[in-house]
Amino acid sequence: MASIIKPRTLGILTRSERRRVGASFIVSAFGMFDLSHPDHFEGDQALWMAAAEGVAPGSFLDIGMPKPCAEILVGGKACPAGGVATPAMLLDYAVGPVSKRIAVVGDRYWTLDGRGMSDPVPFTAMPLDPARAFGGPGHPTNPGGLGYRAHDRMVAGELVALPNLEDIPHLVGDPLDNPPPILFGPGDPTSPERRRYAGTYDQAWLDELAPALPDDADPRLFLIGPEDQRLPGYLTGDEPYRLIGFAADTPGLEGRLPGFRVRAFLGMEGRPNELVELPMVIDTLWLMAGLRRGILIYRAAQAVADIDGLDVRQVMLAYERITDPPRPYEHYLETLARRTDPENAHKTALDDRPLSPLRSEEIDAEKLAARIAYNEADRDRRHAASVFMMERQLEKSGLPPSLWPEPPPPPPVTMIFPTPEEFESGDIDYGALFDGLDAERKRIEETVAQIEAEAEKTRAALEGIDFTKEDGGLDALLASLGGDPIENPLKAVDSALAAFKPPEKDPLAPEGSHEKLLDALTEAGSFREKLAAAQVGPDDETLLERAIARFRRLPEGSPLYDVRQAMANLTDFKIPGADDLGVLLDEIAAPGSPKPPPPRPPQPASATIAEGLAIPELPGDKRAEISGKLDELDATLRSSFPKLAGREGSALDALLADLAPPDVEPLPSDPRAAIAAAEARIGSTVKDAEAELDAMEASYEEGMTQARRSTPGAMFPTDALSPASARRFGEVALGDKIASRSFAGCDLAGIDLAGADLSGWDLTGVFLEKSDLRGTRLAGAKMTQATLTEADLTGADLSGVDLSEANLSKARLNFARLDGARLDNARAFETDFSDASLRGASLADLSIMMAKFTRTDFTAARLSSLSFLRSPCENTIFDDAVLERCQLIEANLVGVRFRNATMRECAFLVVEATGADFTSADLAKVSFLGGCGLERACFDGAWAPGTSWHKAKMAGATFKRAVFDGAVFSEADVSGANLRLVSLRGARLDSTRLSASDLVGACLHEAQMRRTDLTGARLRGASLYGANMADAQLDAADFTKADLGLTRLSLSTAHKQGGRDAA
Repeated sequence: MASIIKPRTLGILTRSERRRVGASFIVSAFGMFDLSHPDHFEGDQALWMAAAEGVAPGSFLDIGMPKPCAEILVGGKACPAGGVATPAMLLDYAVGPVSKRIAVVGDRYWTLDGRGMSDPVPFTAMPLDPARAFGGPGHPTNPGGLGYRAHDRMVAGELVALPNLEDIPHLVGDPLDNPPPILFGPGDPTSPERRRYAGTYDQAWLDELAPALPDDADPRLFLIGPEDQRLPGYLTGDEPYRLIGFAADTPGLEGRLPGFRVRAFLGMEGRPNELVELPMVIDTLWLMAGLRRGILIYRAAQAVADIDGLDVRQVMLAYERITDPPRPYEHYLETLARRTDPENAHKTALDDRPLSPLRSEEIDAEKLAARIAYNEADRDRRHAASVFMMERQLEKSGLPPSLWPEPPPPPPVTMIFPTPEEFESGDIDYGALFDGLDAERKRIEETVAQIEAEAEKTRAALEGIDFTKEDGGLDALLASLGGDPIENPLKAVDSALAAFKPPEKDPLAPEGSHEKLLDALTEAGSFREKLAAAQVGPDDETLLERAIARFRRLPEGSPLYDVRQAMANLTDFKIPGADDLGVLLDEIAAPGSPKPPPPRPPQPASATIAEGLAIPELPGDKRAEISGKLDELDATLRSSFPKLAGREGSALDALLADLAPPDVEPLPSDPRAAIAAAEARIGSTVKDAEAELDAMEASYEEGMTQARRSTPGAMFPTDALSPASARRFGEVALGDKIASRSFAGCDLAGIDLAGADLSGWDLTGVFLEKSDLRGTRLAGAKMTQATLTEADLTGADLSGVDLSEANLSKARLNFARLDGARLDNARAFETDFSDASLRGASLADLSIMMAKFTRTDFTAARLSSLSFLRSPCENTIFDDAVLERCQLIEANLVGVRFRNATMRECAFLVVEATGADFTSADLAKVSFLGGCGLERACFDGAWAPGTSWHKAKMAGATFKRAVFDGAVFSEADVSGANLRLVSLRGARLDSTRLSASDLVGACLHEAQMRRTDLTGARLRGASLYGANMADAQLDAADFTKADLGLTRLSLSTAHKQGGRDAA
């Protein structure tokens, strides 16, 4: 099977039609556009949805065969202006030379009393269906219509309906009227008008060509619309159109077709680094009334050797504006190489730019501006909600509003996501989006690592505070908080003691005074040892007191409390023995000893510069230049250091004064002055440090709060409480809050609340890292933005709890009950949900990484935009759940259950799901890719039309009464499977292994089963009408009472396949 490479704004169908020699490989490309703004193609998903809605029941969008000329087809519903019900309206359309005017009338009946027809019933939408046009049973061209042979039927007493759709020149006015039906969509493929082009099917055809088309088949056979809607040639793609009645909100539409050329390329077997370009033409235009959409169909064919087209390895589509020059062949060859590069294909696979029209810089700029505006508005909404929650917490705290801190500014937008309109239209550069996501993920990881590193640095600094050591530790703490460096104040004492030299022993001094002086100096020098002896690490009781203080928001609970205490002990610090030292010095000092002159006070820098500028020899222009630079320096300093902005005088003088080292110059003859200066310096330094801490504590706590809420590992408590203390902490906390039933915003890290009843409590923003919550009853509690990192919630009851934006990383939720809980936008890195119950829970945009879901119960839960990447999900239950836009990638799904589950836009990539149960599941928009392991899986009663199971391993699976119409099972292994009464209408089973499978009563209408292995398969009573079983392996297959009408069985003709016998 050929791989498809295309932009998401083009749909594609391929088919291989046998010819006398080889086959014709046909490529059909579909582009849908808005009839009111026909400047771009919309996404292919929207295209197929519009086609399903716009094409009449029982009809078809296209048969995938080349047409000899273009035709216009109309579908959908006629809609009155403004959606107001009306009894009749005009539907009018003109495209190039094709035009038609249709009278659309509400339901009417011929009256039996001879008064004619009844008044039309007003309508808001009328299907443009042949069943609404003139015709009826026995009519040669429209047997499903209304009003045919009305007179005869009325005579028989039948109530006869009139047609709703009429040709204006041939309006019905009498029961005997027999106008031609007004048709505008696909006609009956078996009608005589179509059959006359089918060619000759005789013995020669059977002997030489079957199942290929006869040589005399006319290409007009593939024109499916009425003859009056055909063009003499093909469409160019920019024809003008005029439409009336095609949209309720826009009664009249005028414009031109989008003006795109589609280019198609084939990569052929045995021809690497080469592409074959096909000459595409536009042979069909669909106009979908009511949907305001048009669909252009481009088509081309290429002769191939293999009758199934298996020698085509890649099909690549692109489109360009017809006003732009065609892109060179080399551009598409390079695009193919990038798309098929194993290392980068995951990024380039969704990058549509190389396959889409070039956009002008103005359009790109407009789209970027719209994305930025959308993301900034979304950021502002989130920020406003965050500020609101913060103010609510401040209001609850009782703090006056005048003392509230300024809310933080909105964070910058670091990731530009597409707008909802771009998601809806499919106009998204996924390659750039993935690059942005990778960059954002890397930025977040770096930020988290930086936060953790800074937090670790601060914790280390807090633990390292020790004024008894030479290097202190205060500098390290302030540096970790972003503060200015402050010298350890005890260094001043060291300097004073080191500078003092004791005098020689005086024979006239009192006896023993000199020895006492030396003893006093020794005692003064031992102050560090005495401080060290006073410092003792916190014991368990102290840790409990600190935890309670944090919970009660007391100063003792601050992470900086120990630092403050250490500095407080130094505020009034006195050098041991200093008083005795002074007395002894007075006794020793010689009378009349000379006093040193007082030092000259230093002159400000600005004054010194002013003296220099006043020198007469300095030229005036040089003086002006220096003065200007000084003014510039002053302005720069004030802008760089906001605290200088309000200071009087020179900013340079103020800065130098702040940076000046302390003046500690003790005199050897009077060390008392030196010691007093050192003690004063200690008090001054402590006050400076306290001021620094006061200024930074709020920002530190805010940064720590954000880090705790976002990091995947617990940051608190830094020292674990003993089990007994953790339990006492829980008793105290419950006693404090039992009346208010609120732990909102409280710091309860490390607490033991196991078995407590907190049902209905408010725990918004609570911190519960490493907490023991085993068996805790939290039903109905509010826990938005709660931090539960590394908490143990085994067996806890969280039924109905709102955990939106909570951090559950590394938490244990084994056997926990989260029925009806809400986990939207929460974090769950390495979280263990094994054996948990999330019945009826909501999980939207939950961030999951390496989480465990073994035996988790998601019954009736709603899961949206989740990625289960390599997550263990063995025996997990998703019964009756709704999954939207979920990806299960390389996940272990052995024994998983999806009974009655509904999935939308979900993908299973390389999963192992042996024994999985999809009984009665709705899998209509699900893809199983990468050869998923589904051995012995159960799909009984499943609804899975159009799904993909390419190369899936499904041996021994069961599909009883399931619907897999149009599904793709090519190259899958479905051997030994139970497919009784399965519906596989139009399914692709090419090269599928169905050996020893049970297909009794299966519906295989028009299924493609070429080269299918049916060895030993049981097809009793199966319907294979119109199925293509050419070259299938049928050894020992049982077709008892099977319907083989028009079934293509193994070839017995002598025509050749690319020069080889195909028989």
